[in-house]
Amino acid sequence: MKCHPLGFAALLSFGLHVQAALVHVDVSSDGDIAVDVGTKPKSSSRPERGRSGQPIHTSRKTAHKLEEYQVDLESGIHGGVLSENGKYVTFKNIPYAKPPIGENRFFEPNYVQKRTEGVNYGLVENVCPQAQVGWAPKAMEFLKDFPNAPALAKWTEPITAADYGPTQYPPKNVSEDCLTLDVVVPKSVWDNRNSGGLFKPAVIAWVHGGGVTMMGQDAGASSIMHHIAAPSYRRVHMKGAIVQSAGFFPKPNFTQDDEQYTKFLELTGAKDVEALYTADTKILQDANAKMVHNSKYGYFDFGPTVDSFYVRDLPGKVMATPDNDLYVPALLLGHEKLDGLLFTPPWIRTTEALLDYVRELFPGVPQAVLDTIASEYKIPTNLGPQASLLAVADFFDDIAIQCNSVYLTELSNKANQRTYHPVFRYVFNALPATHGYDTGYTYYPSPSSTPPVDATLAKFFQKAIVDFSRYLDPNPEEVDTWQPYKSDHKKVMNMGSPSQLTKPDYTPSFGDDLMNSTLCEYWRSAPWYVAPKSKGRTSGQRLVVQDDARDTFAQEL
Repeated sequence: MKCHPLGFAALLSFGLHVQAALVHVDVSSDGDIAVDVGTKPKSSSRPERGRSGQPIHTSRKTAHKLEEYQVDLESGIHGGVLSENGKYVTFKNIPYAKPPIGENRFFEPNYVQKRTEGVNYGLVENVCPQAQVGWAPKAMEFLKDFPNAPALAKWTEPITAADYGPTQYPPKNVSEDCLTLDVVVPKSVWDNRNSGGLFKPAVIAWVHGGGVTMMGQDAGASSIMHHIAAPSYRRVHMKGAIVQSAGFFPKPNFTQDDEQYTKFLELTGAKDVEALYTADTKILQDANAKMVHNSKYGYFDFGPTVDSFYVRDLPGKVMATPDNDLYVPALLLGHEKLDGLLFTPPWIRTTEALLDYVRELFPGVPQAVLDTIASEYKIPTNLGPQASLLAVADFFDDIAIQCNSVYLTELSNKANQRTYHPVFRYVFNALPATHGYDTGYTYYPSPSSTPPVDATLAKFFQKAIVDFSRYLDPNPEEVDTWQPYKSDHKKVMNMGSPSQLTKPDYTPSFGDDLMNSTLCEYWRSAPWYVAPKSKGRTSGQRLVVQDDARDTFAQEL
């Protein structure tokens, strides 16, 4: 599934469950190709839409005679392309499920039943529906100005949706027909496919998991976190997970969900969710683009939503439940030192300004929570604008990103008492150390919109990712410099010196975890929201119609 780093803002979150597909590819010694798309069948009064969970298998013996770098799948014959350096064969845009439109929209995937004619080389590359928050360009400009204190003088006025500029509507290659995956096979593995037995190359195929190592950054990382916290009978199973700056704003307030749902209906002209199933995709995408565009600065109107059956509660709360049924994979997780700066409104320089903004983001926030923010996130006013903004960034870091590393680590350490699955931690300190900067290192030397990367550190980081994917251990062979993080051994790999201020340092070093995580336990339950005692339209409570819809849907499952 192709998705922009900020694409999670575009996911419609009105409590409707979407079950991800699990895809596994096997190639046998005689050339048979088997792709297993596994999804849990759902009981529903809606018309039958296919045999969910059945394997796709087409034998090479009974298929069209294949040429080099071709495979025969249920969806048709797919052709691979050899890379310029001759080391990899890439099969692009292989469909793994029907397009989620009409009766398939908002529901679990169903496998492809119609074959395409000819050879599919994956030339049609659709991007899944998504939109850009209107404040993103402003944030990028602010981050460029941040190192220069005098330049921050122009960022003292509040920025609202009226200042964002025109809504960016989806380009032409955005389509709901985007449930595809790319498979990259090493040339050496392809050449030896007839050596006997099944070959299962160590390839990270991102589809939402299935006995593989999953990897995600920002929204993708928070998706992994939610899968780990899911009920055992619906959970995506993985052997390992690479979690880079898992970011999302906890949203347990159902009234806000309902208000967004109502607004979406108004923009689309739909009467109810049933009408959305068959609505024109352009109408849905345009409405989504408008709503996402107008998100408050630093915030996302759409994101993971507690639906009571797959997302049972906030992941941090589920992970803290005694005797939980969670399976914890081996973890390689970390964050940027200054993750929160991207989401920090640049005009907030005082404690009162921060509290006012918290009231806007979370209507009805209890006074006790505001008092805690005021006492724990003291904003200096005599040390210059950079110091003030960094103090504000600490707050957004804690509630949206860095505490997620703490929750996952604590869960892993508890689970290790039953079965050992290690957790390895890192902190990206190399300047500018802002949210998303590490992606330039992850995908080096691919072109990146982030500042220039250090090639030596990039190769070190990539080697750790590859070794973890293969061995569930980021250390190179026979070297134990990166030790597991434990409750009595709180050590992290620093990507760059943690003490650097103005001159970038790119030297990796293993040392103490310097993160102040004392408030993570407090933020675990999103205390800015007080659960309602009864149904109704009042602030902080669910709409009756949405309550009933959720209950009915949960019973069907």
